[in-house]
Amino acid sequence: MAELLKSGAVMLSQACPVCKTPLFKLLSGDIICPRCKKRVIITSREEEATTAVRSENILSNLENLALSKIEDLTLAAKAEKNLDQLFTIEKHLSLWLDLLEKLKKLKK
Repeated sequence: MAELLKSGAVMLSQACPVCKTPLFKLLSGDIICPRCKKRVIITSREEEATTAVRSENILSNLENLALSKIEDLTLAAKAEKNLDQLFTIEKHLSLWLDLLEKLKKLKK
């Protein structure tokens, strides 16, 4: 952080949304997080709220899709007699279950 200040960067009052380290505005105008070493774009509260709602809707839609696919694959597995097809169904089922688990973690 000291190096950034020495190079003319300005420490901002906003913190990185990921690691909560103070953000710096470089002479180029870019805003960066010195810990994450990533560029950050500051948005208004209204844009953040809209983005949060949109993200929540996307997560809910994905969760509903995953549940629907899991149900479809479960029914297909019950009716399937071919072991190769059962193996394929099991692989797809595993992928959808992994996605569902990841979505639930994101929603927390």
